[in-house]
Amino acid sequence: MCRLFFSCIFFVLISLKSFSQCCTANPVAGSVNIGVLTKNTFRTISFYRYSYSDTYFNGSEKSNLNFLKYSYYNFAGTILSYGITNRLTAEMQLGYYINRTEIFNTDPIYTQKGWGFSNSVASLKYAFTKKGTFELTGGLGFKFPFTQKQLTIDGVQLPQTAQPSTGAFGAVIQVFMQKSYLEKGLRFFLIHRTEINGTNIIAYRTGNSYTTTFYISKSINYKWTGIVQIRNENRAKDIRDDEKIPISGGYEIFFSPQINYSVTQKFNISFLADIPVYKYYNGTQLASKYAIVVSLTKDFDLSKSK
Repeated sequence: MCRLFFSCIFFVLISLKSFSQCCTANPVAGSVNIGVLTKNTFRTISFYRYSYSDTYFNGSEKSNLNFLKYSYYNFAGTILSYGITNRLTAEMQLGYYINRTEIFNTDPIYTQKGWGFSNSVASLKYAFTKKGTFELTGGLGFKFPFTQKQLTIDGVQLPQTAQPSTGAFGAVIQVFMQKSYLEKGLRFFLIHRTEINGTNIIAYRTGNSYTTTFYISKSINYKWTGIVQIRNENRAKDIRDDEKIPISGGYEIFFSPQINYSVTQKFNISFLADIPVYKYYNGTQLASKYAIVVSLTKDFDLSKSK
């Protein structure tokens, strides 16, 4: 079983490089929410993410383009999960962009700002294998926008980079594997998430994204846990009026150290830093520089309330 687990990790990470695509970090996909819950367990995950970018890349090299001075966003999200059975979990992902801000390199400086609800996802996750310290789970979700209307400020429709959502329906496919070594306080996780995007009302389709994350978790003591995350984010080129946009898509690899503190057995606080270590963009695009994430996780045993 252990050999199978690590073979799957190697295969998925190697195959993803063949996509040669890219995406900006998905705030929901970046949160830690893994596996299925036990029956009648209700979990809430609330998180905040701040992301900053100030450098352009062309392919894997820095570019001298300075169209934007910098951009950043503040995002707040919630993930609600419920264990229907020990193998089946229902999940709802919700998120809101407090702002998606772009600062143009002009004189005087011009600022463009978008905000609003991002796409939400309603999904089911099922554990195909859950034996001892190994779990293999698959998930299927429906992705939907709160509104299909494009955000317009002072009569001007904001570009897609400032819109809070794709404005289109879609689907999410997830695969999760976990292997634990309880006597050593070690856990290994592998998560893959594919997001399939539809076309919105202005004939724009955001490229499909493919995110694979490998975690190593080590218990420091009964309160603290250290986590190292390596994440590969890929996105296909966007499509406008049935034609691919050359300056879109690519891929990034992130190194993300994380620390988790258990306030109680069912309440945890996590701090995470997202650091891109490799970038490849189709054409010249503004690249991710860093992001920070704070999350709160709380489990409720609803079987007792019955």
